[in-house]
Amino acid sequence: FNVINTVLFIGFTHWFATAAQKIYPDRPEKVELIIKPKFLDEEVISIPTVALDQVRHEFGRMGQIAHTMLSELLEATRQKDKKHINAIISLDDKVDILEAEIFKFLSKIRQQSLTEEESSIHQELMTATVNLESLADVIETDLSGLIKKFIKKERQVSEATRQMLRDLHGEVLQAIDFAVQSIRDNDRTAAIKTINKKDTIDQLVGKLLARKSERLGLGEMVELETNRIEISLIDKFLRIYSLTRRIAGIVSPVKENI
Repeated sequence: FNVINTVLFIGFTHWFATAAQKIYPDRPEKVELIIKPKFLDEEVISIPTVALDQVRHEFGRMGQIAHTMLSELLEATRQKDKKHINAIISLDDKVDILEAEIFKFLSKIRQQSLTEEESSIHQELMTATVNLESLADVIETDLSGLIKKFIKKERQVSEATRQMLRDLHGEVLQAIDFAVQSIRDNDRTAAIKTINKKDTIDQLVGKLLARKSERLGLGEMVELETNRIEISLIDKFLRIYSLTRRIAGIVSPVKENI
């Protein structure tokens, strides 16, 4: 099988390396990177099992940054601190850099002779990395943008809504942790925990939307605008959770349509 596998991937290897170079071209040497890979060691490229395990750990670093972004966003919102929000947004640059480095490393691994299992893990790590980068982008662009708008318009949120949003934030934040753990440690239990959060998150979202529906009935212009922003926030939290489920679904023993 290994001979067949090698033949099948000869063309793909060249394509993958070329694509990775086009998407993530080498940066000018004079540019100082704000973050560098910690676990990716080209000395072990010839040992795919070890190299793939290093990718898992670098993925974990990406996940920790994404966790920090969402975690600190709550405090920045509470303080209405735009500078803090901008600092959170800038963290996405680190996620982008690590994603690029992981893909370059994966392209070099792909040039080795891989077993069927190693090829499968290689594809899974590609998929997980792309989804994690997309998750960070939602925080950077969508969530942060909505919160900036909320602060600019000086909208007030009721204590009941504020608490439900905090609860939703907490559940989604924990889902990120479990999803990252599932890939980093190849942990099926963590993957299941991510997927099993669906009921709790759906209940919180249902309560929030029911409350927003009631408030819309008041017909006040300011209330309408506030509700629109809050509903958009809920949608972005759901988007983030959906991405954690995709990541966790890679290693979950129970495959579902996510």
